[in-house]
Amino acid sequence: MSPIVRKTDGSLYEFDEDSVGIPIGVMEDYPFEVVKYSLQPGETVVIYTDGVSEAMNSAQELYSIERLRDLISKSSSDPEELGIAIREDVRKHANGHPQNDDITMMTFGRI
Repeated sequence: MSPIVRKTDGSLYEFDEDSVGIPIGVMEDYPFEVVKYSLQPGETVVIYTDGVSEAMNSAQELYSIERLRDLISKSSSDPEELGIAIREDVRKHANGHPQNDDITMMTFGRI
């Protein structure tokens, strides 16, 4: 899964799937391609595991990457506020349904 960059106007940037690859540390001696992105002032990055986008509610409906993208684009660009908003929206979606996968997320930005 690509990190999601929230630009200052609320639009999103995601890396090409060919450049994302597998998570670091999953396979020993796996060759990784270096991809660069210059984070601009006011931009925020969201890195997450599939446990976020695949969180389920009691009706077995996934939270979804589309819902995550929509929330990121419409929320605050402040990394802490954005991280809290995502966490709370995932909890709201799950509505008490137990986790079926790890839920890990990191938000950071350039001020």
